[in-house]
Amino acid sequence: MTSVRLEREAPVGEVVLYDRQHLLIYAELVDADDAGICWRDGALDILGIDPVVSPDLAHSVWVSHLARARWIIGDGLRAATQAFGNLPRFRTDDR
Repeated sequence: MTSVRLEREAPVGEVVLYDRQHLLIYAELVDADDAGICWRDGALDILGIDPVVSPDLAHSVWVSHLARARWIIGDGLRAATQAFGNLPRFRTDDR
């Protein structure tokens, strides 16, 4: 389960700090999906969102972040590797 704050919708377009901060979650989502894990189980175990309590939120976050993860490792790979070299790992203004 994640301790990093998740937005309902993952970013779209250019690679941003949010992507860098959520790389582990993206990897876990892709691994789970490729292994055939049900989104409900993944939402609870990976995202920390109970699909019984918040089914729409759990599904939205799962779908959005999985799509972003697949974009990052596919068409967005070049942009991601360039951006991750330039983006800080953490926000410096959140101390």
